[in-house]
Amino acid sequence: IKNGITNNANANIESINNEGTINGGITNSSQIGMIDNTGLITGDLANNTTNSIITTINTGSITGSITNSGEITTLNVTGNVNNGITNNSNITNLTINQGVSLGNNGITNNANIGSLLVNESVSYNGTGSITNALGIAKDKTLTATNGITFNANKGSVNNLGTIAGNLTLKGSSNTLSNAGTINGNLTNSANTSTITNSGSINGTIINNATNGTITNAN
Repeated sequence: IKNGITNNANANIESINNEGTINGGITNSSQIGMIDNTGLITGDLANNTTNSIITTINTGSITGSITNSGEITTLNVTGNVNNGITNNSNITNLTINQGVSLGNNGITNNANIGSLLVNESVSYNGTGSITNALGIAKDKTLTATNGITFNANKGSVNNLGTIAGNLTLKGSSNTLSNAGTINGNLTNSANTSTITNSGSINGTIINNATNGTITNAN
């Protein structure tokens, strides 16, 4: 495909299965069920408007970026996305798989990511929040120069790797398990939350919440 795919408003594509090359990227202004890329997309993948919906994306290799201004239910990064991911609306589940790269831009989250699972080292920035679950795999690093805000009710953070930056917990009744390393401050503003540390926190735990529990293992 030489000049990309454009899905206009009020249209619908059930699935795009790419085993070859799509030059010019994909732009969605309506609804796409599945994008499964096992080939190459040159250019950007844009979920373009506030009403745009993509149910599932398996990225494969994309030479440009992924931008989301609508709704993406499941975003599986299964190949390199050279210019990173920018989220300005809602991604329910975002998984960074082992061995992939998001280039120098990494993840920019200016709105809401429900679940972020980090199985490969990546950078993170933006003004948004993670609102359900955050997991970092062993020997992997989530680099957040401007910090991470986790704003959830009954959410969970499970760090087996490294969080390089400050982490702020908001909401209520969250659980944080750190068996890895947090190279920054941990600020808890989530009432009735539980923090369990069996790793290293190389900053300060700052508590602004009530009825919480902190357990520091040997």
